[in-house]
Amino acid sequence: MIKQPYLIQKVKRRLYNEYDDKKGLDYNFEMDYMGSAEYEFGALPKSLNRIITNLDSYTTTTLALKDFKDRSLRLYHPKDFDVNKYLEYLKAIADRTHRLKESIQLKTLITGIDEYWSTRPITEKDWERICDVLWDIDNDVWFTFNKARMNQVIESITNVAKTRKITEEQK
Repeated sequence: MIKQPYLIQKVKRRLYNEYDDKKGLDYNFEMDYMGSAEYEFGALPKSLNRIITNLDSYTTTTLALKDFKDRSLRLYHPKDFDVNKYLEYLKAIADRTHRLKESIQLKTLITGIDEYWSTRPITEKDWERICDVLWDIDNDVWFTFNKARMNQVIESITNVAKTRKITEEQK
């Protein structure tokens, strides 16, 4: 069952790797500080645990929604997830008719215009503060317009699951 999105974590690609011996989420990504207690008290690990528990039921879907670079939105989600309903939520988030706990700047990613400075096109430097991967921790769904980034998300989550399985087998 799909939940109305409210907590969506912005995720940034790591520009450097301080974890040479790991290939999990921390290896490829860093979580943007969202400034709300919900993000700090276990919501992310709980979502990740639910994803890993149901990893065999996850798939990717490419949607018709495109960003300003003409890249299609990709979702990583459970197979029984209502993708069309979720697309409606995403469009409402971009149009600002559906509010989240914290802004994810989806309109900026779609239009290429900085939504805080409504007429200024975003620059490469802006990408330092705009995250191109998003994690809906209410619905346990990841999404991005970047195909390579989606592959990194899937690989990272799979590696976390493998590491946990090895650790459990060693007990």
